[in-house]
Amino acid sequence: KYDQPDSETITLRSREACRIFFGFDPRRRYLLRTDRNMPRKRFGAMLRALAPVLAERPDVTLILHCRAWDQGGLLLDDVSKLPPANQGQVIVTDKTGLPRSVLVAMYNAADVYVSTSAEGFGLTIAEAAACGVPIVGLGYSAVPEVIGPAGVVIPPAYLYDNEYGHQWASPDEQKLASAVAWFLDHPARARAIGAEGPKHIAATFRWSDA
Repeated sequence: KYDQPDSETITLRSREACRIFFGFDPRRRYLLRTDRNMPRKRFGAMLRALAPVLAERPDVTLILHCRAWDQGGLLLDDVSKLPPANQGQVIVTDKTGLPRSVLVAMYNAADVYVSTSAEGFGLTIAEAAACGVPIVGLGYSAVPEVIGPAGVVIPPAYLYDNEYGHQWASPDEQKLASAVAWFLDHPARARAIGAEGPKHIAATFRWSDA
């Protein structure tokens, strides 16, 4: 009922509480991406990379918070290309326009934030970092600057031209999988790295400067 004006105010004080708020199993582990389904976001590459990560860790769920159908095509079609046993480990919210407080709760429900696109800035990456979520992102464009000490960057596999006279990049899928798996398998270290995010964002980026 978060979209109702007279909804009761709820205070969420833990990752488990945030998961329960969304109806997620608090015992599972969650990867998150909150991004528009567009070609340069490379959702297909991300799903291919994470397929073995999900297969080896049946307690992990990938949440994709975006429209299922957009310029990047039908995201559910990409999900259907995963092994049948792993398709149920992916949730596509097919929603946009959540209240800021609800979006913050979604970030705080996650163990790792995953991004696979080149960005002019990378607002969703900054939002995840500000919430203390460790990040795996692409070592290209502005992404490394935004991630800073709050995660790791993986190299592009290749660059390709876009209609703006510049280039976008596609991730090295094997290295992406290894980085995400490392965070999942080293939760204490992941939390420590994620804890650098709020300090980094607060010290580096300000709306007034931007």
